[in-house]
Amino acid sequence: MFAGKTSFKISGMVGIIILLLGITILFGTYQMSKVSNEIINISQEYEPLQNTLGEIKYHQANQVANFEKIKTGQLSETDSDIAKEEFWSSNTIIKSNIAQGKKLAETGYNMAPTDADGNDFKQIHKMFLDVEQTHNEFEYMAKDSLSSTQSDFLLKQIALKETQFKEKIDNTSNEIKKLNEQSINAIEGHERGWLIVQIGIMIVVGIIAISLRHFMHENNAELKKEIESKTIELQEANKKLRDLDKLKDDFISIASHELKSPIQPIFGFAEACTVRRHRPERGVGRSNDTCKKTTKPGKRCA
Repeated sequence: MFAGKTSFKISGMVGIIILLLGITILFGTYQMSKVSNEIINISQEYEPLQNTLGEIKYHQANQVANFEKIKTGQLSETDSDIAKEEFWSSNTIIKSNIAQGKKLAETGYNMAPTDADGNDFKQIHKMFLDVEQTHNEFEYMAKDSLSSTQSDFLLKQIALKETQFKEKIDNTSNEIKKLNEQSINAIEGHERGWLIVQIGIMIVVGIIAISLRHFMHENNAELKKEIESKTIELQEANKKLRDLDKLKDDFISIASHELKSPIQPIFGFAEACTVRRHRPERGVGRSNDTCKKTTKPGKRCA
């Protein structure tokens, strides 16, 4: 009974340890997969915005370069027309990219899984609006400058807008990078929290394992004591059995000796009776002959 209870306790504790270890491993694998997927999703959400800003920055540099060519007044009429065409072509591409960036930001905050992510995309959308406004102002000034006589004041304003436009593009790009890093850091922080939980589970499993070892040690000590106690009881029982066996042998020996003396004459008499029963005539004749020979004349034989 004691061994059965002990086996049940040990089996239960081993089962708990295996279960906790299995849960920890499965949960850790799930969390790592989830974090990897979330980081990939965030990168995929912000990457198109960064690519769009890169396109805007590239075409803005081409637009400025063509404007500088036109502003010098040293180009031929054909080259000047080509430069103007490239200027307005770059301008159209920039406007298209800005509209695409705003659309991506709108899609981002409409499909954001949390309010925090939605606010991040709203902030990016607002920054694209600022970039669009600055570019429109640059476009109007450049258009006036190309269609009329160039003035130093207007050229300075255009140069200022160029700088502002470039700064706003850089600020938007840096903000997207920062939000991307913040999101990844938040996910990694969340993962660290769960990692602490997993470590806690592992510690609990270790404590249970140590407790199980201590329990098994105590159980072995109890089993050893019980075995020793049962061994002593068996030894005492064997001693009692040997004593009883000796008493039995003594009793049989005494009974056999004591009964032998009175029974022996009975056996002799019974044997004599048996012999006389089988040979009665021979015995009688021999007795009469003997009587006749030994009896004196005039007396009767018995």
